[in-house]
Amino acid sequence: LQTLSGVASILKEASGQLTTQDTQSLGRSVSESVRRLQRTIDNFVIFSQLTALEQDKEAHKDQLNHRVTNISRLIESRANQVASSYGREKDVRLSLTDGFLQMAPEYLQRIIDELLDNACKFSPEGSLIELLTVFAPNRFGISVTDHGVGMTEDAIAQIDAFVQDGKRDLSKPGLGLGLAIVRRIAVLHHGAMYIRSTHG
Repeated sequence: LQTLSGVASILKEASGQLTTQDTQSLGRSVSESVRRLQRTIDNFVIFSQLTALEQDKEAHKDQLNHRVTNISRLIESRANQVASSYGREKDVRLSLTDGFLQMAPEYLQRIIDELLDNACKFSPEGSLIELLTVFAPNRFGISVTDHGVGMTEDAIAQIDAFVQDGKRDLSKPGLGLGLAIVRRIAVLHHGAMYIRSTHG
């Protein structure tokens, strides 16, 4: 909102002095701010839905009847979109095993979006980000590995909604909802989320 407000002020006070390049730069700033704001709103909505599902056993049971049949295609599509938004298409390496999963497609999509967004946001451009999937009897796993700033053991233990890791880059906006959402989706589907990290 700060960016949108700032751009509005510039347009109001200096619109006649702006070059085409200035206008394009402001447009990019507005687009990025709108994207981040939309993501924040979406995260609030999905977090509320997940909280409600935890309380409503019947709705929770219905949720488990959904199915993703083409996992590789969904993951590849989402991974490409996230990597592209950071200009990091060359950094992301996928190793995907196909199969089906009893989960609503939008929840799997959200897991991929959040994990890859974190990996792109908190690792240097040009460093490798690996995403792999694996199937075992009655099990499905997703692993995302990056070579970024890492997290302390305390930060990992405190992952929850609205808790940001202050030891990471404070210039990166967010509410700490992303990993909390991933964990809740996993738990609602009788799974878990694990983080292994070396700070720095």
